[in-house]
Amino acid sequence: MRTFTEIKKDLKEKWLDYWEINRKWILIFCTQYDSAKRWIPTPDKGHRPIATIILGIICGLEPDFATNFMETLVSLNQNENTLIQSLGLNSDPDIELEKRREEREKAEQEANLPPPSLLDDFRKPIE
Repeated sequence: MRTFTEIKKDLKEKWLDYWEINRKWILIFCTQYDSAKRWIPTPDKGHRPIATIILGIICGLEPDFATNFMETLVSLNQNENTLIQSLGLNSDPDIELEKRREEREKAEQEANLPPPSLLDDFRKPIE
């Protein structure tokens, strides 16, 4: 069985992947009727869907989490927004997707850099 820390790390990635693919219907759902109750402001100055949507989605995406941890978490704290915060999901998914894209581009660029030369240490004093 995976640890809570391992599952927590996967939850964010899976949630962002799900958001990226299903963004359209979630936006429609969250903006119809009383949209003020379906969007929660986030610390990164964005907004996210209400916690019950996120919790339902991540429990479906990560059955180990739902089976092994969700009951305990809910018994400890029934405030769904606090659960979202403790799971590291209290951020705007669009902002997080942009950060993830930038990190991947940076890692890809760094991977394409030529390996450092042994002569680099000698060149630095000359420059």
